[in-house]
Amino acid sequence: MIIKPLISEDEAKETSRLFQKCWQNTYKDILPDVFLDNIPENAWVKRLNESGRHNLIFIDDDNKIRAAVSYGRPRDTRMLGCGELMALYVEPDFQGFNIGKTLLNAAENELKKMGYGKIYLWCIDGDENARQFFEHFGWVNNATEKFVEIAGKEYKYLLYQKNLHD
Repeated sequence: MIIKPLISEDEAKETSRLFQKCWQNTYKDILPDVFLDNIPENAWVKRLNESGRHNLIFIDDDNKIRAAVSYGRPRDTRMLGCGELMALYVEPDFQGFNIGKTLLNAAENELKKMGYGKIYLWCIDGDENARQFFEHFGWVNNATEKFVEIAGKEYKYLLYQKNLHD
């Protein structure tokens, strides 16, 4: 098992399929089934390759990508000066083995090396597992919200932040 930067197009495609699978599992009681069932497996390929975005992948002993984290410069103009944790997904069968913690620590360390003292992420309201996970590792919900339209309906996202210089 290794953690390494995502570098190839094949890795981006496999990571996108991982994100698709995780969305379908994680958000099944939050987002509409018709939306989740129709997420294309390549939906994240272009985003994974965006300028300013960095990705680390966790590869198991069978050479399959089972988890990934994305981070980098902020996409939200209100958060300039902060680093962003854009995504952290661990395949359901691999949760509970500290893979998420390891990827989170790696992303936080990389963001710190990039010069960010404060980092943020957006978490969809209703994803209690994610909220508890991030809170356990020192992330704080600062009561800021935004609404994102998904499948014709607005969903609330909660802002979490962490100071890297504590």
